[in-house]
Amino acid sequence: MQRIGVTPCDNERQGFEELPENEFDRSDRKFLVVALIADAVILNATDSDYIEHKALIDGLGVKVEQLCPQHAIKRA
Repeated sequence: MQRIGVTPCDNERQGFEELPENEFDRSDRKFLVVALIADAVILNATDSDYIEHKALIDGLGVKVEQLCPQHAIKRA
């Protein structure tokens, strides 16, 4: 097992020092920052945030594997 150190910050639009300001779901930022620091792949089943914020994720160089892409879409 590998332990990853991240730096929380008080900026509500950032969440962690290692991330730029973003609109990503606050409760999911921990997965994004750990994947960024650890150079890990995020496995996503149905969370639409990973598709909606693809530009941010791609810009960070984080890889996301969509397990059920037909279900990871935003519902109106």
